[in-house]
Amino acid sequence: MNTTEQQRTDHLYQRHLRALTLQGMRPKTVDGYARALRRLIAYFDRCPDQLSADDLRRYFADLIQSHSWSTVKVNRNAFQFFYRHVLDRSWEWLNIVKPPRTQRLPDILTPCEVAILVSLTRQLRFQVCFLTLYSLGLRLGEGLGLQVGDIDSQLMRVHIRNAKGGKDRYVPLPQRTLLALRYYWKTHRHPRWLFPAQRSAPQAPMDRGGVQKAMRQVIQECGIHKAVSPHSLRHSYATHLLERGLDLRSIQELLGHQSPATTARYTRLTRVTRQATEVAVNRLTDCLALQWEVDDIGFTAVLHTHSGKLDYHPHLHLVVPGGSYDPRRRQWRKLRQRYLFNVRALARVWRARLLAALRDEAGLVLPSALPELWVVDCRRVGRGLPALQYLSRYLYRGVLPERNILGENAGLVTFRYRDSQSGQPSTRTLPAVQFLWLVLQHVLPKGFHRLRDYGFLRGNAQVRLQRIQLLLQVTPTPPDDTPAPRPLCPCCHLPMLWAGVRAARPPTLG
Repeated sequence: MNTTEQQRTDHLYQRHLRALTLQGMRPKTVDGYARALRRLIAYFDRCPDQLSADDLRRYFADLIQSHSWSTVKVNRNAFQFFYRHVLDRSWEWLNIVKPPRTQRLPDILTPCEVAILVSLTRQLRFQVCFLTLYSLGLRLGEGLGLQVGDIDSQLMRVHIRNAKGGKDRYVPLPQRTLLALRYYWKTHRHPRWLFPAQRSAPQAPMDRGGVQKAMRQVIQECGIHKAVSPHSLRHSYATHLLERGLDLRSIQELLGHQSPATTARYTRLTRVTRQATEVAVNRLTDCLALQWEVDDIGFTAVLHTHSGKLDYHPHLHLVVPGGSYDPRRRQWRKLRQRYLFNVRALARVWRARLLAALRDEAGLVLPSALPELWVVDCRRVGRGLPALQYLSRYLYRGVLPERNILGENAGLVTFRYRDSQSGQPSTRTLPAVQFLWLVLQHVLPKGFHRLRDYGFLRGNAQVRLQRIQLLLQVTPTPPDDTPAPRPLCPCCHLPMLWAGVRAARPPTLG
């Protein structure tokens, strides 16, 4: 633009700033509206009073591609204000751009996660700041703007001044927060600010960006995988108070909300509400007779805890029939493909669910160096007797057959095993204590079983199993009730008869 047009643009910009001040706009609003007008002028390099509706449509079309809808709303409102109060024109902004209505729910930290966040923060100023934001339910700007005179230790309350919308409010001051603020203030003793900036600007409060960066770093170190910011502490504060029974009206006053509807959204974030919703949804879906959930499969699982060398190696051996039973139609579904399911995909799902159960239900802390892929081997083992023979190799009492223990010499135990790679017999010699430890670590705790049947093979599904046998026209082999042959007498070679058992007479004393 030329010099004359630049002067007119500067004049309109100053009138825009003056109108914002006269209309009582907040400093953040003035900054946002002024930045929006500067962006518009730089985009067209023209005076803004010469722009047409088509120019604005083109501008907003490019702005949507590079900025968020929140920025688009601020620009739209800024131009509307400029046209109405500076140019004295009416601007039909609805016909130019209309941002979609969105309603997002924030991520909420649990009380345990809040405690971990505060505890693992390394610098004291950020640690006390996070505690203050959470325990008082403050916005970040409200927390950083706290002054020494705002703390009333007699009435145990904090005066929040010039908050959002220019409103003041009082919030209760927990004793624990008061002690933390006193301890931190003694480290700097600033006459005005509770959270002063560092040496570069000691007369100003702490920088917002530094607090946000510190929280991102702590969240990453804590392993909390949520979209969390300092404002999330305020959301968590309101949600936790609601879970503890505080009414919405009191929470609205604590947070400084103008509309009760803003506070009411926290009712959808409480744990009680989530649990009630989850129960209702589970009951609803459990009533659905879905086709892929109707069929019943059966399998036999054997828990094997060691390798051939007796090293600790827990794994499962499963024999799964190649088909499923539909109890609704009373049909047996044959295996149409070469496999029943994708075993590698099943292994990933089973690994994830097992680790989640150990972590969430059992409360165990899992090591970080867990293998991403678990070894899975799937093969055909034949029908009937060959399948049982495959499984029987892993069913025996104890960990090591006695015949495989070759001997003991000078405190060393030698035993025989079959090498899994070569298939050839090998020996291993260990100290007696280490040998006993290898054996004892494979003894199952009380309540554990090496062999379990599931699905239609389980013990209380005999009726279903008999129905499947009828469908497959399988006649189960009756148990052999023939008595075992009696031993023969070595003298007369006739069957021996048991006449009774005579107990040995105990020895007499003296």
